[in-house]
Amino acid sequence: MGGLFCYLSLMNKIIFSALILTSLMASCTGSKDPQFCKCLKASEELNSFSSELLSGSVDQTKADKLNALKSAKKEACKDYSTMDGEEMLKRKKECTE
Repeated sequence: MGGLFCYLSLMNKIIFSALILTSLMASCTGSKDPQFCKCLKASEELNSFSSELLSGSVDQTKADKLNALKSAKKEACKDYSTMDGEEMLKRKKECTE
């Protein structure tokens, strides 16, 4: 009977530890997504540069920079192209916190 009690006590400790670990991992799920933050930064850089181009002339150097920024944004954001707006806003908020 003593062996069974020790076994059950050990199982309770293991289950309790697993529950604590699971809850800690679940609380980290809401942490920011570094790749999404890179996507957000690339988008902001592209938007800012595009706005600058609207108020002036465009030469080949500026066109090349625009194309480079577009490529960088496309690469950084490729995993988020089908994400819904609500999820994007949530992740954007996490990037700014």
